[in-house]
Amino acid sequence: MRTPPLRVGAPLARYTTFGIGGPARLLADVPDSERLRAAIVWAERHRIPYTLLGAGSNVLVADAGFDGLAVRNARSTRFELLPGARVRAESGAAIARLLAATVERGWSGLEHFAGIPSTLGGALWQNLHFLAPDRKRLVFAGDLVEAATVLVGGAVERVGRDWFDFGYDAGTLRAGGAVLLDATLRLTPADPEALRAVVRANLAWRAERHPVAAATRSAGCVFRNPPGTSAARVIDAAGLKGLRVGGAVVSRRHANFVLNAGGATASDVRTLIERVVDRVARRSGLQLEPELAFVGSDPATSDDGAAPAARSGRSARPRAGSGSRRRRRRSGTRDRASRPSTPRRRSRSAGRGFVGSSESRSASFARRVGVEVGAADRPEDGRRPPLAAERAEALAGRDRRSGRHGSSSIAGPGAEESSHP
Repeated sequence: MRTPPLRVGAPLARYTTFGIGGPARLLADVPDSERLRAAIVWAERHRIPYTLLGAGSNVLVADAGFDGLAVRNARSTRFELLPGARVRAESGAAIARLLAATVERGWSGLEHFAGIPSTLGGALWQNLHFLAPDRKRLVFAGDLVEAATVLVGGAVERVGRDWFDFGYDAGTLRAGGAVLLDATLRLTPADPEALRAVVRANLAWRAERHPVAAATRSAGCVFRNPPGTSAARVIDAAGLKGLRVGGAVVSRRHANFVLNAGGATASDVRTLIERVVDRVARRSGLQLEPELAFVGSDPATSDDGAAPAARSGRSARPRAGSGSRRRRRRSGTRDRASRPSTPRRRSRSAGRGFVGSSESRSASFARRVGVEVGAADRPEDGRRPPLAAERAEALAGRDRRSGRHGSSSIAGPGAEESSHP
């Protein structure tokens, strides 16, 4: 298996919708599941910590970056439409692209997630959810899964839906220890025009209630909803709209969004989260839990802070306090011992020459483990690449105009003939 090309000291902020975060020691920007598998196997073989990035939402990267290999999996265009209203896609395929193709076919299921920047892998990692058209119940991406190909301990396995152990913002993928390569979704035949109406209604609902900058200067909703109410409602009731720390501010339009108002740091966001949690707890007794994934760690702000997707190849256990508990079910049950606030003690990574502290140090590290090293991640024209949500919507629009449905089949490890999601 060919070692993927790597970039040294690549800034991760440009790959997140928050636009926040320091560099990764190494970055693999993979175009398909075959290269994704190669990157993970390589990291595990060399016992190098790694973390996964998809469309860049629902994640906060530490100011110091990530001291290991960041694998960005958001460029795949490989999916196929199968008999029986099913679609099989690689984990790096954009939900927007799959939505456009399936709505055009008159297959219902993905229209509920219109306007949410996500890859298929990210959607199943967090069990993506949104309100049903009646606005009284949630619909979950996990309910669509029929089967999937996963990488576990370097081995490719074909699994069914039960393997995922889906819950509210929970599941096997989020707990750690496995990486999704592709999945097959079973959808429901429906009238294409009715599905387009649902898409329009969902986009209008989000535009009316969410901050204008939600897709480009935030990570999406920051907190899980407490049982019987919404996080936005209790934050608003505590008078916290507009609360600000540095460049991070609680949206005045939707209190469960934290915006990067300009120059925000990960430290600003984490401090703001702590203050919101504390004030809501003092006012209502409710303990809010972040649904964000925290990637990397900063001295004096966290003892670990890595997302559940961050692994060393030696251990794949979920990290305490990260919101990765597998058994949290949709009933709204919460582990009250979980504290989203960040302990004020020295990071284990502090003082070790952290991520990106020296490009030559990272390059030497890469050469030592025998990888192909590309240039540092700096666009020649100095411009920041398009944000994840913008790319996803542009791809969906382009596919609608051209009628293109990605490649005709999925290639790569574990791919089977079209007989299952």
